[in-house]
Amino acid sequence: MADSDIKLESASIVFLGSFNPKIFHPVWFASENMVSKQEAESAEISVIHPELSSFSMSKIQYEVTRDRFVIQTTYTPSFAVMKDLVLGAFGLLHYTPVHSMGLNHEFHFLLDSEETWHRFGHKVAPKEIWTDILEKPGTRKLIMEGVRPDQRKGYVRVEIAPSIQVHPGVFIAINDHFQVAEPKSNAGCQEMLGILSKEWDLFLDSSRQSALRLLERK
Repeated sequence: MADSDIKLESASIVFLGSFNPKIFHPVWFASENMVSKQEAESAEISVIHPELSSFSMSKIQYEVTRDRFVIQTTYTPSFAVMKDLVLGAFGLLHYTPVHSMGLNHEFHFLLDSEETWHRFGHKVAPKEIWTDILEKPGTRKLIMEGVRPDQRKGYVRVEIAPSIQVHPGVFIAINDHFQVAEPKSNAGCQEMLGILSKEWDLFLDSSRQSALRLLERK
């Protein structure tokens, strides 16, 4: 497989912890010089509420609840911008308790034929053991999880499913999940910010290579 076979791509950064959703407003980002006034004024706001903030700004979507912060985009040039926005926002809000972080990279690959599509599905999820249980068994979702390759707490999870965006296509999602080393002594988000700053670019590259290697096994 090649990068040209990637028809849709998205990335997101997820924090789990304790947040004040109402803080996260386009005007606040502009007031702290993280985005321009024009970007803030053109933002599309769904809701700003003490329990939920949801808006999009410059092709990046934001959703914040009391226990979850999500920033995501399908616009690949903004992948680096997202990291800078998170580092900037939580650098100011460094006291915010964050106990977990997920780095996510998702792909929709277009395959060259339905035969190739079926062959890949059979390889990642063999159907032989299902033949006397199901009629025409097919893969709908496969999730594999492995231990982290470094010494940090967390896991790496890979999801494979038929693409609902392109056909014949395959959806691959890679989640790099981090947890704070010492939850009882965690008093802010500095640990996760340090990991994000160091790992984001490496994660985007390694997850892309992992997805491409998986598809080569078709």
